[in-house]
Amino acid sequence: MKDSLERCALCKLYLLNPVYYDKTFSPYKVFYSCFNCGLIQQGKEYDRYIPTSTKRTQSEEIQHIIDYTNYIISFCQKKLRKIYKEKGNISVLEIGANPNYGCYMANTFHEHFCNSSVVAITLPEYYSKNIDNAVARNWNLKYIDFNKFYDGRISADIIILRHTLEHMENLETVFMNIKSMLTDNGIVFIETPSLYWDELRIDNIFLPGHKFFFTRRMIKKICEYYGFEVLKIKENIFWGNIKLMLQKSTKPLPYGYGFNWGNLGFTMLNKKLIKTFLYPIFRIYRKVRSLWIY
Repeated sequence: MKDSLERCALCKLYLLNPVYYDKTFSPYKVFYSCFNCGLIQQGKEYDRYIPTSTKRTQSEEIQHIIDYTNYIISFCQKKLRKIYKEKGNISVLEIGANPNYGCYMANTFHEHFCNSSVVAITLPEYYSKNIDNAVARNWNLKYIDFNKFYDGRISADIIILRHTLEHMENLETVFMNIKSMLTDNGIVFIETPSLYWDELRIDNIFLPGHKFFFTRRMIKKICEYYGFEVLKIKENIFWGNIKLMLQKSTKPLPYGYGFNWGNLGFTMLNKKLIKTFLYPIFRIYRKVRSLWIY
């Protein structure tokens, strides 16, 4: 009987409560919350390879990669400068990137840190036939599969997971692999949608290609549990995302540090209150800001 039940991907217990159904798929998709740890996750019908549509042109996508790489460098600037001063170079690993735009990230890092290199960019399997090999050779980029990204020969000073963590099936494997590939003084940059705020930008937070859905508190606790210290965390309401900078932790977890990190009722009540009372204010703010910028 238990084999037919859903098991929490984090604490491994059979304590899941359905919180949302998407019946536009067959079989339809079910999203659960764990009664024990509070993590919201998609069920067994999860398909990480459902493509997401974008309205950007190729030139807009290139500019987006350049702008976002500059943002990552700015967000992690102090740590990156310290690493560069000590080593004279910076090695970069991005997990989950579009392969044809990796060169623009590599070039942007090189502009800031002249000896930097993108040692590997991992990608979903559905990108594998579209790699521009000439671009890869010019920048010495290495592409390896999205879900088989551990490679004992790779080490990186900064590992980037931008809208990637929510697609992974096994959080423990992800964090253990990252820890194995990260240099001793290296850092990790993570960006993931915010359960509370992402619907300011999209119609529904429960996207079919996402396995996990995080609040700021939950993602911080998960990173700490798997042996990382959170150096910086920011919840960007304008874009509906949570951004973190991590490093390997040298401190043991406190005694009794377990998985009881969230309460479904409190989480969903918070979300409803934020959506009802604060979303209208921030939608006006977004419109005003957009007019101001453009």
